[in-house]
Amino acid sequence: MKTASFLVVLAMSPLASAATIVVGFNPGANTNSATSLTADGSHSITYNVLESNTLSNLSDVTGASTGISATSGTPFVNFGHGGGTAAVTAPVDAIFPSAVTQGSYWWFVPYSITFNGLDNGSAYNFDILGTITDPNQTNNITSYTVAGTTSQSGQLNVVANANQLATFTNIVPSSGTITLTVAPVAGLSFLNAVQITSVVPEPASLGLLASLGLLGMTRRRR
Repeated sequence: MKTASFLVVLAMSPLASAATIVVGFNPGANTNSATSLTADGSHSITYNVLESNTLSNLSDVTGASTGISATSGTPFVNFGHGGGTAAVTAPVDAIFPSAVTQGSYWWFVPYSITFNGLDNGSAYNFDILGTITDPNQTNNITSYTVAGTTSQSGQLNVVANANQLATFTNIVPSSGTITLTVAPVAGLSFLNAVQITSVVPEPASLGLLASLGLLGMTRRRR
């Protein structure tokens, strides 16, 4: 009698990490070449500053150009700069420099920032920081919505926020674009910085998943 046994393994898709980009929303001129240690002092990164209008060709944290741009909404309409905090802790301090966490945008109304030139074949993770230490600001809840082909939303209590991030994962661009909308829920809304990380599935891994990860077959005879 012949019997056949099959060894079937469901393959976990390994992911190839691509660029990680940090953008600070701070007073001063637009730049895609600022450098600083992260707030915990563990390593130096290159980061971008979007003060207004459009910042082209964002750099990733290694200093490499990405071809991605960031565009703010109508400048200086219901818009201002407010103080953040340098006293951030994990996990924020390992991602952002103190120069980034100390500054912020604030708004009275919903406001959008558009990231263009993204890869439609990639998914993007967003880690967003909002924090304010102004003693006049005592009850500020900010809503963040990240939208591509799908959207995700979350909120932060930004008052004296030292360690909380609004995190959104696997956002796929729509025609190369992802939009971040910041809106006040209570008080003003605040945005200090964004980390964007792209993750691209390996083509070989996609093939394995498509075939249900069939890795081997054994046949034995009796």
